[in-house]
Amino acid sequence: CGPRGLRAGRVKSAAAGGGGSSRDQGPGPGFPGAAVAPREDVIAPPASHPEVNVRGVTIRFLPNTRAVLAVDADGAPRVEVVFGRVVARASRPDARLGVSAGGLAGTITAGLVEPVAIAVDLERFPGSDPTAEPARQRSSLIAVAGGVVWRQSQGDDQGNERTLDGIAREGMLEPRTALVWDSTQPSAATLERLAALPGWVESPQPLDKLSRGAGEALKAKVALVAPLDQALRELATDKRAENRIVAAETLALLGEFDDLVELLCADAPGRRLEGRQWTALEAATVPLALARGANAAAKLRKAFEDRGPHGKAEQLFAMALGFSDEALANGGAQALVDALEDGDLVVRRYAIKCLCDVVQPPPSDRLRYRPDGLPDLRREGVNWWRGQLEKGLIRRPAPLPKTP
Repeated sequence: CGPRGLRAGRVKSAAAGGGGSSRDQGPGPGFPGAAVAPREDVIAPPASHPEVNVRGVTIRFLPNTRAVLAVDADGAPRVEVVFGRVVARASRPDARLGVSAGGLAGTITAGLVEPVAIAVDLERFPGSDPTAEPARQRSSLIAVAGGVVWRQSQGDDQGNERTLDGIAREGMLEPRTALVWDSTQPSAATLERLAALPGWVESPQPLDKLSRGAGEALKAKVALVAPLDQALRELATDKRAENRIVAAETLALLGEFDDLVELLCADAPGRRLEGRQWTALEAATVPLALARGANAAAKLRKAFEDRGPHGKAEQLFAMALGFSDEALANGGAQALVDALEDGDLVVRRYAIKCLCDVVQPPPSDRLRYRPDGLPDLRREGVNWWRGQLEKGLIRRPAPLPKTP
């Protein structure tokens, strides 16, 4: 993706190659080289690796990231990562960067001449209720090749200053070390030595030809059509599957799920996704939507009602949520095997996805059933899964013992 990204009204969508449109005002000043406002809400769509320069600090966004760019009272730029991953560095040794990432809040006061990586990952447990159980959040600040100085800056709702337990108020984060915060222990942070850096930190993952083409199509569409959501919805009806996918993924990042669900449920010739495309799209969008909280989960469920097969919304949403061990034992396993024979392709796809997520079968057993296969071949696969059910094998593998 080209540098700088593009603005989309209240959300700056950093689409591939720059060029953009405003949700409220038509095409806006989001082209490469355009100025960044004092506060920007930014998304990085799939098939893009945009960069933004804020007061001498270059911030690279990885795909499927949402963040807020702002400036602190002392003039230091600040990046708040809502979810996803960014990498920042500066050319000046005295550059500073404010960082907010989950429970980590503070300022990098030195060391930005080498890259610093920031990640916020959301995780929910299978079968958990997004309206009642917030997703687990894990945030990390990684010193890549050089040490950085980190100064905590926290405050409660009453304006009282506080710091996280487990780390100093200010100190050096050495190379290949991560500062980690976990919502399961919200008042503390830990330091982790990394045997190897995550692959996304050092260089962007190369895009295949289809993904690059989809990114170019997204860039061209949002440059010509306004507002942004209209451009994305037009692209979501494109004749090329990869273009429909990148549009649906981007709309999902914006919290709009109708086109996503319509694409997941498509069964007509020429509109149906291939198996790998469906699996990748579902994995990139639905878990994140459910982990973002009650509002996003409710909108996703409504999309299943409005755009999915008639009368199947509750069933599809339950499979999207996943099944706890208790739910599997209380009829969930039986329901999943029965769903392998459903008349709607999306139900069969979700059923086999859930079964494989639970059982973790070897590749040879995964291939026994194809939801889009011929009926006779599907029947053979269903019989095999019924045999697993009768043997009591539709359950999660026992966890491996921890190494001392």
